[in-house]
Amino acid sequence: MTDILVPYFKAGLENNEFCLWITSEPLDAEDAKETLRGAVPYFDTYLENGQIEIIPYTHVDVINDFLDSKKILNVWFEKIDQILSSGYDGLNFSINAFWMRNKNWNDFMEYREKIDKLTDKKKIIFCTYSLDRCDATEIIKVASYHQFSLIKKAGEWDQMNNLWWKEAKKGAFRSIKEWEHTFDTIPYMIAIIDNKYRFIRVNKAMAKRLRKIPEECIGLTCYLVVHGTEEPPSFCPYRLLLKDNNEHVKKVHEEAMGGHFIVSVSSLHNSEGKLTGCIHVARDINACTQAEKALQESEERFRSAFDESAIGMTMVSPGGRFLRVNNALCRLLGFKDYELKGQSFLDLPTQMV
Repeated sequence: MTDILVPYFKAGLENNEFCLWITSEPLDAEDAKETLRGAVPYFDTYLENGQIEIIPYTHVDVINDFLDSKKILNVWFEKIDQILSSGYDGLNFSINAFWMRNKNWNDFMEYREKIDKLTDKKKIIFCTYSLDRCDATEIIKVASYHQFSLIKKAGEWDQMNNLWWKEAKKGAFRSIKEWEHTFDTIPYMIAIIDNKYRFIRVNKAMAKRLRKIPEECIGLTCYLVVHGTEEPPSFCPYRLLLKDNNEHVKKVHEEAMGGHFIVSVSSLHNSEGKLTGCIHVARDINACTQAEKALQESEERFRSAFDESAIGMTMVSPGGRFLRVNNALCRLLGFKDYELKGQSFLDLPTQMV
């Protein structure tokens, strides 16, 4: 067992990953520390700094060989938050299940599955089991809960791959590639931004507007790159989302990006419901804005020509009622414009018609 776990934890410590080893027979916590001390340079420094913890299984809410998985998970949610906020790049976790009996096997499998879902951070979970304590059914169950299994027989290690996991991984990879293709071919400018206003990912349309390639945008602060400011502008829809956790849509003008945009932001949450960022979508509305401006200018020209014409002019409804009259027609008929609006030709004195 130690010929696998020692290099496993050594690599984790050297790669700035938090390590936790829950021990059981035949290796107790003190023996595990001594084993690592002899193989890992500066092991005691890692231990004193809290980057590795080695504890016996009796300290993880195992009472009379029953596992209180709900209580453990609550503790782990708090612990992992603390671990990740300390700046570690991942999690290495191992538990020795030698102590288990048939009566709590299902509890342990449920606990193992939930631990795997605690964080999206890089993690490697290494569980060790005694073949002497497992029958054929339990061995199959163990293998089904893990990506692969290592079995030691006659002093040699054999790897047993989980075919279902392998196929699931292939399916997930295909889904990711399809998502990436869709993400990059959408003409709208899309960015995934963390809760510190940093780009996590941008599509090709967004990167093109920023005059960069997508990879160059990762880690950049959005308001600095887009607006050239030291803090988010007051109209920033993401700034509003971070205050109230609601979706926001804003019409934004940004000359550096090329004009007018409709910007929408939607919140992103992790598995614990904590706000982690947003999906930021910007749609170019320059063509619509220019069309609206041209229409307004056309209407203004028409209004000016209509009102200032020396010839009496009117706009009437299909029923013959005045909708609009110009000054020349008012003078001709001897009425004010408000006196004519809404009236019909039939309402006028006969000699005027």
